[in-house]
Amino acid sequence: MRIGQKLTWGFVGIASLVVIVGSVCVYTSQIELQKAIGKNSVMLAQETLDKIDRDIYDQIERWISYAYANPRLHETVAKSNQEFENLSDRQEYINKIDRDWKDSRNTPFIQELLNNELSKRLRKRTEFYREIKGYDYFPEVYATNKYGVVIASTGRTSDYLQADEEWYQTAVKEKEFWIGDVEYDESTDVYACGIVINLYDDNGNFAGIIKPILDIKEATDLLEKLKKSTKHVTLKFHLINREGKVLYSSGETHQHKVFENISHEDYFKGIKDDTGYFITKENVPGEKERFFVYAHSKGFKEFKGLGWVLAIDYQTAELFAPIITLRNVLLSISLMLTMLAVIIGFSISSSISNPLSKLRSAIDKMGEGNLDYRIEVKTRDEIGQLALAFNQMTEHRKRNEEELQKARNELEVRVEQRTAELQTTHEKLIETARRVGMAETATNVLHNVGNVLNSVNVTTTSIQKRVRDSKVSYLTEVVGLLEEHADDLGRFMTAEEQGRKLPAFLTNLSKELIAEQEHCLKALETLTKHVEHMADIIKLQQSYSKTAGMVELASIAELVEDAIRINAEALTRHSVEVKREFADLPPILLDHHKVLQILTNLISNAKYALSDSARDEKVLTIRVTEPQDGHFRIEVHDNGIGIAKENLTRIFEHGFTTKKQGYGFGLHSAAIAAKEMNGSLTAHSDGPGKGTVFILELPFQIQEIAK
Repeated sequence: MRIGQKLTWGFVGIASLVVIVGSVCVYTSQIELQKAIGKNSVMLAQETLDKIDRDIYDQIERWISYAYANPRLHETVAKSNQEFENLSDRQEYINKIDRDWKDSRNTPFIQELLNNELSKRLRKRTEFYREIKGYDYFPEVYATNKYGVVIASTGRTSDYLQADEEWYQTAVKEKEFWIGDVEYDESTDVYACGIVINLYDDNGNFAGIIKPILDIKEATDLLEKLKKSTKHVTLKFHLINREGKVLYSSGETHQHKVFENISHEDYFKGIKDDTGYFITKENVPGEKERFFVYAHSKGFKEFKGLGWVLAIDYQTAELFAPIITLRNVLLSISLMLTMLAVIIGFSISSSISNPLSKLRSAIDKMGEGNLDYRIEVKTRDEIGQLALAFNQMTEHRKRNEEELQKARNELEVRVEQRTAELQTTHEKLIETARRVGMAETATNVLHNVGNVLNSVNVTTTSIQKRVRDSKVSYLTEVVGLLEEHADDLGRFMTAEEQGRKLPAFLTNLSKELIAEQEHCLKALETLTKHVEHMADIIKLQQSYSKTAGMVELASIAELVEDAIRINAEALTRHSVEVKREFADLPPILLDHHKVLQILTNLISNAKYALSDSARDEKVLTIRVTEPQDGHFRIEVHDNGIGIAKENLTRIFEHGFTTKKQGYGFGLHSAAIAAKEMNGSLTAHSDGPGKGTVFILELPFQIQEIAK
């Protein structure tokens, strides 16, 4: 297969890969968008139902307060109960008035009942709400005595006797109040909830009820406002009771009627948990997929809710329109890329040609040291292979020289800069340690920087040796051999043994030079990482030095990670595995600098204990625990050489150390720093060879300290 064909198929493959990756990304984006919209809409539905429940509870609470604090109400109820107790034919009397009431007769008794003082006060209260809300918020309010007959009302109810109603028999069993689900109230011609407040006499005996009828218009108005505020044209809200009857439905198409039973609908059957969302397709001609989100009413305080469900209905075509547009654009771009790949493949294929007449001129220029000249190759014979080998060799050699020179220049500049920074930082660290008693921290930082400098020296020596032993000198010998046979180059390349071996030799030589270049580049990359690591250690220490003595909110996990980074080079060199077990703690008030000083010292000590251990697996475990009794702990475990029992009580003493080159200041200053922060630093070991654990315990404070 020709190079042009390979390139063409390669570009086509890349274009196909773009299509596949793009399709996966589009699908993933749609799933994530569906999750995001679902969660946000569930939150909106739940918050809306919570507000409705709170509003209903507020009204219940207001009517309870009104009922308990209204002497007129209790007097009227008590008086009515007394009158009815004295009736010998009570039930016949109730039945007669109930018949007159249902027949709409305006008897003197009924007129007096509807215009007594309590009825007037109830009407005044409902008129007050009408003025505030702009509609009959409580279209009807009435009270009964303990026999279930109306004794006061804002208007003529459908029945005089309420005791035989199912809601009444249920409500009187409750201790304080009861609220019924939405029903159509015939006397007021509204859909409303009945709130029943039970009344009791001074002896705690049931005396009667007061029942305000609450119009659900405020709840439907709230949903109407939400509908108007949304940017989605196809969005609909459905408020449904526990029996599957619609209380409210928005939307211009497929709008449900009030009290329509939709329990047979597919999307209603999908409502199972407290909250959720799903995609369904109704069995309606032309109906598209719909995305449903729902939440259940949870009630508020003593009000347990009415079991309502708020469903939010989207059309997926509108909801996922941006993703669909992105998919179409991606398909168009993929088609264009495929066509462009074919064109580029043919173009490159036609450009791979080179006349043999330029080979002699190219060799002469190579002999003169011109590394910018390139030979155009159009054949695949020995001369073509030779030309390709020369092109590769000159290109790699030129690039190698340029990159090496550039790397040398950059290395010199960086080393000078980092050396100056290191010197300045060294002076600052020594001065800071002298002023605040932090000499141990400065020593740890400089020790880790020194470890990185050792790696820099090793890498620099490796680069120098590779450049010194470079095989580029063989190129001069090849050029000399070609100049020697310039007049009969064709015969030399085909007839003589040296000429026939020359293309293979040049090929191997170019591979060697490429390997040299890759080795030098990798070494330079390693060198750059070492220099940057020194800078990171220095900058990290500088950032904490600026906040020394200051108590601020800080992330414990980030402080531990910073201490690990300061010791990272030494831990890696000694093959120490670091395990992290961090509890999820919020930012805590503490002195950043002191905590970092302690952790850096503990991790450094653990490294020494592990490096002196004969174990194959060297493990350092750092654990941050949940707070208990107002304190949290940072534990530094190692499976190193351990501590003898007689030394456990002495390791925090000033000047005591078991290291050959130690001074005994680190743990002593760390213990003092912990005590200054109202904490403690303790140690435990089961003995030599059994590892050690240091425990730093500090106050768990997440609030700002009052000045």
